[in-house]
Parts: sequence; structure tokens; C-alpha cells
Amino acid sequence: MARDNLTFQLPQLEEIIESNPLTTRSTTLVVDALAQMNRRQNSAQSDNQKGNFSRSSYILILKQSQLIGVLTERDIVKLS
Repeated sequence: MARDNLTFQLPQLEEIIESNPLTTRSTTLVVDALAQMNRRQNSAQSDNQKGNFSRSSYILILKQSQLIGVLTERDIVKLS
């Protein structure tokens, strides 16, 4: 099997870094954080107009503007 025709291009750093990550306070309930993760994101507003919805697979937990944790979809699955 010839592999010469296979091409793989890594994305550019700017394409994979989230410039406006989803954040919440440390006092937010998990159910509210989950709802926030599933809301439409402003960064994907043009995609939403086409019928595509964007949601976040994680949310950063902040306490007084300092990062204290990350809640992910996998954490939600473990909790349920």
C-alpha cells in the first residue's frame, strides 16, 4: 500500500487556541455550568446563523480572576 499520496496537515496554532474561553465563578452550580457550556457561543455567531451550533467541551473555573479549575464534559459523565 503506497503512502506517498496520503497528506496530513497540522492546524496552525491560531486555529486551535481558544481566544475567549468559557469561564464561570467557583460558586456556580454544576448544572448551571453545564447549561452554560451548551449555550450558543458568541465566537461562532456566524456559524449559528447557518444552523450550526457551537458548544464548549470545557469551562474554566475562576475565583477572583484566578484559575482554580477546569470542568470538562468527561467530568460531567463521571458525576452522572
